[in-house]
Amino acid sequence: MVARPDPDRLEAGKRLLEVARVVTNRLDADLQDQCGMPLVWFSALEALRDAGGSLRVQELAAAMGVHKSTASRVLDRLVEQEMALREADPTDGRGAYAVISRVGRERLRRASAVHGRSVQRHLGRHLTDGGAEGLLAALGKVPTANDHGRSTSTTRASA
Repeated sequence: MVARPDPDRLEAGKRLLEVARVVTNRLDADLQDQCGMPLVWFSALEALRDAGGSLRVQELAAAMGVHKSTASRVLDRLVEQEMALREADPTDGRGAYAVISRVGRERLRRASAVHGRSVQRHLGRHLTDGGAEGLLAALGKVPTANDHGRSTSTTRASA
């Protein structure tokens, strides 16, 4: 049986979700205003870049933390804007790869600077060095979709 969480942990969880929602909305607004790119496009381009330039659509969805249909719609928009290509998987006729284009890399490069300043303005400036380290340590213990059910601290220890 799972122990009932104490009020401080419940409040911390509520506050984390609220801050994440507000900061995400502000990052999205800054990217749209300054780069003409919503945060979800930025996230997709960043995932593609970090993966070496291409991912299967289902892998892109996992990297972005969204449903496959959402990733597919985002990819459609990126293709329309010439920031990505959709290439058929030669080994599986049903599958497709998302591939970042030269235009996508350039737009991502410019948007990354805006994103970094926006993260600093809306979150980073509120954290001391020790506070940032503490937050990273605490969040590193919480499993994410990319951890496959393992906490980051467990993943780091085994790597």
